[in-house]
Amino acid sequence: MLATMGSAGDLHPFLAIACEMRGRGHIPLLVVPEGHTAAVRRAGFDPAVLPLRSTVADPGVFLHPWKGSANFLKHVVVPSTAGVVRRLDELIGALRPDIIVAHQTVLGTPWAAARHSVPFAIAAIAPASWPSVENPSVYPGMPDRDRYRPWMLRMGHAIGAAVTNRLVDPPLNRLRRELGMPPGRAFLLEEQFSGSLNLGLWSPRLRGPASDDRPRSLIAGFTWFDAGDEPSQGGGGDLLRWLDDGEPPIVFTLGTSAVAAAVDRRCHFYEAAADAAAELGRRALLLVGQDANAPRLACAELRVERYVPHSMVMPRACAVVHHAGLNTLAQALRAGRPSVIVPHAHDQFDNARRSRLLGVSVTLPRRRLSRRTLVEALDRVLSEPGFTSRAEALSASLAVEDGAARAVDALEAVLGGAVMTEPKAGSGRGAAEGVEGALAPGAAPGFVQNV
Repeated sequence: MLATMGSAGDLHPFLAIACEMRGRGHIPLLVVPEGHTAAVRRAGFDPAVLPLRSTVADPGVFLHPWKGSANFLKHVVVPSTAGVVRRLDELIGALRPDIIVAHQTVLGTPWAAARHSVPFAIAAIAPASWPSVENPSVYPGMPDRDRYRPWMLRMGHAIGAAVTNRLVDPPLNRLRRELGMPPGRAFLLEEQFSGSLNLGLWSPRLRGPASDDRPRSLIAGFTWFDAGDEPSQGGGGDLLRWLDDGEPPIVFTLGTSAVAAAVDRRCHFYEAAADAAAELGRRALLLVGQDANAPRLACAELRVERYVPHSMVMPRACAVVHHAGLNTLAQALRAGRPSVIVPHAHDQFDNARRSRLLGVSVTLPRRRLSRRTLVEALDRVLSEPGFTSRAEALSASLAVEDGAARAVDALEAVLGGAVMTEPKAGSGRGAAEGVEGALAPGAAPGFVQNV
């Protein structure tokens, strides 16, 4: 059972692992929010729905540069936990999975797993999720430096933990009382390391193991999957001909979540992109996410698409401008192309710093984004040969990296290497006829009061 929430960047690594599991004869079940079910079905899986609720209507609140993560916890993760726990309890009771692999924000996974004595692993998508003094991360509001003093990091971690625990623990303890469970603490920061395995789904090239990592931790590597979203109508052979019939373009993308902040009172990301490409005399491909983000400028040297798999277009680019979502960054690194990174929120600041330290990108703060600053940054990464040579060298090492395979190796090791090729007794209907059919109302009890 694979459970995740968040953006497509949080879904795609789980789809990559599911594909690897399926290839080995396992039966993966993806438990995802309603908005991801279409992508799961396009990948050939039958999803179960993870109930989420948001207490705000504007998705822009989740992209605030330093409040975004707290807003996501406060308005989505915490309010959804009661429904998530009950849903996982239903699914585990009905289908009896061998193991559960959950995104770190699917809070309550350890509670439901413990009730049914099922082993579980928690997966983190980006290095910022694993605090370390030896290999530190940049968090929203921190300056982007090459080095930090250890005492400052320890103090910062303590303050961050206190703020996070104060936000998450009280409402979750109220829920635990309703479920007949004793109170706890540090549900987000500590329970993510309480499983049989802690999975880091990024490349060791980006952030390797550290001596202060928790026990049972494995940095598996990048997982490669970017076909879960519906491409634009033009994102096929016609686009490939355009890409191949001229000089390699600059690719501009804000992934699938940061596009919600493409336009603000300071700057229009895609307008600045089109103007910068024109001034540099370069062709440009703009992946705008939604038609409202398209710039006014239209010419033969500019191509606009809502979405196209990054693995299809980035290897044909001369450079990539993006927000440093982990999977977007991974595809740019794998393509061997230098980047200009405009981080918006969450782990993106840390991902941008780690890419900069690899010598394959420059970081342009969002507050400084304009046509002029974008031209200057692009001119640097395109004119200084070191950026491209280092990116190409890194690409060669990433070409053989398979984080999904290594993650499944580790999960099989937790289970003693057993491969399930047929549904278990009592769960065949869920595998053969659809998970939702196996869990009609009343088919499984809710979470019991005494766990």
